Amino acid sequence: MIRALYSSASSMVAQQQNMDIISNNIANVNTTGYKRVRAAFQDALYSVMETRRGGQDVNLQVGNGSRGAANQRNFGQGAL
Repeated sequence: MIRALYSSASSMVAQQQNMDIISNNIANVNTTGYKRVRAAFQDALYSVMETRRGGQDVNLQVGNGSRGAANQRNFGQGAL
């Protein structure tokens, strides 16, 4: 139960970071020379749970949520 709450909480923090970046992009849409930023995410570590199902050993991988990996700025040529 606690693992599920931790996974949900870390994913909500990552989504909040994404919303912060999007709102910053929207706020600066009319700023001359502003380049948009994009959030990149990655999975948190996986936990391996060993269990027996139907007489066989089964290894289940359980994710621990996601986290923000990097903020990528688009340095491409804009419209002239």
